[in-house]
Amino acid sequence: MDTLQARGNAPQAHDSVAVWFEPLLSERLSQAGFGTLKQLVRRINDAGMTWWYPVRGIGVRRAERVVQWLHEQQESTGMEVNLQSPRAQGRRHAP
Repeated sequence: MDTLQARGNAPQAHDSVAVWFEPLLSERLSQAGFGTLKQLVRRINDAGMTWWYPVRGIGVRRAERVVQWLHEQQESTGMEVNLQSPRAQGRRHAP
């Protein structure tokens, strides 16, 4: 996985993605506008399965690993990761 265990601390919503992800991945996430874990989770919940499309150089497999890691961190971040959110579903089915 492309995550780091930052100094034994638990991830927090306001943390920079650079604290938790490898440099290349965190740089690409930041360039796409997802510089914090909160911004990243918001994007995932809003866009659903296609959340990673604006992130240069990320594919399905890496996107799935990011979502899985964020899901595993839900307790410490206080953010629910939901690829099937009503917002995401509404956008996919809109004409």
